[in-house]
Amino acid sequence: MHYVELEKRKKVQKESSADAELQQENARLKAELEALKGANQGLPQWHKITGTPAKGTIYSTKEAIDLYNRAVDWVENEYCCKRCYASAFVLEEAIKRLGIETAE
Repeated sequence: MHYVELEKRKKVQKESSADAELQQENARLKAELEALKGANQGLPQWHKITGTPAKGTIYSTKEAIDLYNRAVDWVENEYCCKRCYASAFVLEEAIKRLGIETAE
């Protein structure tokens, strides 16, 4: 057998084994991704909020607004999320703790 042909065969074998390894790794990663899809495991609760965004005007005391802003700041810093998500989370948690049922 000619030396050049031997080298070509070795190169093809290396490439095919590398392709097989990449395909196995790709299949493993796809399976892992599918397992994570739809599962909100390990995500902070603010990330699980669903609904339609809306703006509103709130009339309250300065002290209550200050407490609300402190709670929103804490959630924003703790979970590194946007302020709008933190605000929605604080409002949603307050409604849950008051025991108010939402009309659905």
